[in-house]
Order: sequence, then structure tokens, then C-alpha cells
Amino acid sequence: MALVSGGRRLPTQAQQERDAGLRRVRTITWTAAVGAAALTAAAATIAATTIPGHTATAATSSGSSGGDTVTPPAQSIPSDGVQAPQPGGGPPVVVSGGS
Repeated sequence: MALVSGGRRLPTQAQQERDAGLRRVRTITWTAAVGAAALTAAAATIAATTIPGHTATAATSSGSSGGDTVTPPAQSIPSDGVQAPQPGGGPPVVVSGGS
């Protein structure tokens, strides 16, 4: 090994090859991470635009004039006094111990 001014050694051929390999691995890893993030963003965008779900604006009824009020249908309570759960009415209730 040859000495450089200041007492530092020049890297050997093996060290240079190792360093070049590490640079290649670092570049490949960074490129793969950026590519994965881009593909994830693209998949999320596609899923958000194609899968049905909630809309950003409120739905309006066609053919109705302004000021009309929509009333929900009347609910009947069964004779046993227990009302069936309504969709979207809150968190589910769990009753245990019955047989």
C-alpha cells in the first residue's frame, strides 16, 4: 500500500471493488424504495377512484323543487317491544349469557 501525504493509505483494489459494490446496492435499494412508494401511490389513487363508496358531495334528488322535506318511513315496533337494529345506528351491542 502506498502512503499519501498526511499518513493516509490508498485503498486497495479489493477495497475499491467493495466500495463500488456497496454504492450499487445503495442505489438499487433507494431506487426500489422510491419505485415501491410510487406504485403504492398509484394503486391508492386507482382504488380511490374506481371502488364505489362515499361521494364527496351530498346526493340531490332529481325533479324536486327547493324547500321539499323528505321524511323517513314510519317504524313499527314488534309486539315483544324489542326494536330491530337500524343500519348505521351506532356501535353493535353484544349480549352474552343467553341460551
